[in-house]
Amino acid sequence: MLKRTFTLVVLFAIMISGSICFANDSETRIAEIKARYNQLKPFYDGETFDVAPSIVAPYAAGTVNREYLNDGLAFLNFQRFIAGIPDDVILSDEWVETSQKGAVLLATNNELNHCPTQPVDMDKDFYEEGRRSTRSSNISRRSSSNGISYSPIRDALMGQADDSSSNSNLECVGHRRWLLNQDMLYTAFGVADNGNSRFTTVYAHDTSRPASQDPLEYILWPAAPAFPKEFAKPTIPWSIQTCLYDYALPELEQVTVTLTRREDGKVWVFNNSYNTPSETGRYFNIDKASYGGVEHPTCIIFRPEGITEYSGIYDVKVSGLTNREGTVSKDIEYSVEFFELDNELNELPGSSNPGEPENGGSSSGGGGSSGGCNAGLGALALLLFVPLFFRKK
Repeated sequence: MLKRTFTLVVLFAIMISGSICFANDSETRIAEIKARYNQLKPFYDGETFDVAPSIVAPYAAGTVNREYLNDGLAFLNFQRFIAGIPDDVILSDEWVETSQKGAVLLATNNELNHCPTQPVDMDKDFYEEGRRSTRSSNISRRSSSNGISYSPIRDALMGQADDSSSNSNLECVGHRRWLLNQDMLYTAFGVADNGNSRFTTVYAHDTSRPASQDPLEYILWPAAPAFPKEFAKPTIPWSIQTCLYDYALPELEQVTVTLTRREDGKVWVFNNSYNTPSETGRYFNIDKASYGGVEHPTCIIFRPEGITEYSGIYDVKVSGLTNREGTVSKDIEYSVEFFELDNELNELPGSSNPGEPENGGSSSGGGGSSGGCNAGLGALALLLFVPLFFRKK
């Protein structure tokens, strides 16, 4: 009896230690994200173009205001910071010009297409350069019956990271995976309007960053241990990109994900029986296309139904995974606390609708899980509870 009671005390102490650990990690990470976000403010709200592009012959790329581009760049790096991957991406002047031609091509055709057709009166060289952009970029469109007077790049980036606008995006979250391409060192943005629509290209297939020598086990979105609720619409798909050096490529039938909301104990279980995409229903998939990187070729995707707003803490457990050799079971467990960052992010002009992501290219690197914890907390809990146990005896 004494041994059993002592064991229960030890287990309780470990649980208390784990809770303290997560609370400390989450609190620290929330402070870090808020501090980084405050560096973005105030957002640029001036003119988009120094020289407006022309979407009719003679076609012209125009010149985008540099502050407008830098505003988008800072927001992209902020998204990458949230995910715990390299967040020092810079603009490529070469690709800024190319990206503008891509946006002009999309606006001229009035269609989101990674392989747009050539307008009959467009110069071949202009078209080929524009098509080079659309084949290497995330592309978005925002429309309004009142016309487009202003739309920040961060509007497109928010929609691309969310990636829930269509069933095809839900199945692979390819835009998100390209934005979180860890080998990305350079990016660029293109913008062109055609009256009621603004087309945005985000160059995302860059792999110029030196390969990581020690890639982390997985890339998470929503990221642990803390995630801004403004980035988590009720229909957002969760994603886990596992590293091929740490995990064997799993099959859909082998993996189960359990999501638990701590506030009320609500549990969602995801398996291959939920593999039919829909606008709001429970969904589960494992996508093995190489969006965003060869070191993280597998993306586990799941979305609960019945969410009206993300708040509080959610626990995730992924079972059915093994090590790279397939000889040892290797589960993934982490927790995410959703917190309020800035309501202004909910007041963007509108959610851009990204087209289906373009596959191809490669990247390497890793992602982040929730950080480690000071093991001394466990010892502290034992020191607090064990003396009480023996005093009682």
